[in-house]
Amino acid sequence: LANKDPLTGLANRRKLNEGLHKLLQQQVLMNQQIALLYLDLDEFKEINDTYGHHVGDELLRQVTERINQVIRGDDTFSRIGGDEFVILLPDVDDMEEVAQIAERILEAVGQTRIIDGYSFSTSFSIGIAFYEEGDNPTSLIEKADYALYQAKDSGKNNYVIYNES
Repeated sequence: LANKDPLTGLANRRKLNEGLHKLLQQQVLMNQQIALLYLDLDEFKEINDTYGHHVGDELLRQVTERINQVIRGDDTFSRIGGDEFVILLPDVDDMEEVAQIAERILEAVGQTRIIDGYSFSTSFSIGIAFYEEGDNPTSLIEKADYALYQAKDSGKNNYVIYNES
């Protein structure tokens, strides 16, 4: 329980931080590219307020299952709180590979589902950051979080890749 989210069974923030520290150390040694996806479920507060927390909880479980089906086996999927998730992608080839993963996530969670008789079509906003020399876990997460808010500001249900400009 110290490392797992009780609702979804995913790694929690603590486990994410441990994994991210290890991954960044390995990246330096092995010179592999790392990407971090920061996901936020669009309009989740309204779903909880309108249909109740039991429906919101089931929705979180279902989107977690769908995302698990489209990410790679060595990716680390974590719930860091509420409707926010982080996925660590070790050993990625390039931006195109990461963009394809983000697109698969958006497609998977956008499929309609029924919970307690209510029909839902959901979406995520995704911020993406790539490890750059000098990054630490906090700075990498902050970059992805900044890109996430850019994705939300540009209409939601999409992804934005962080860059300095």
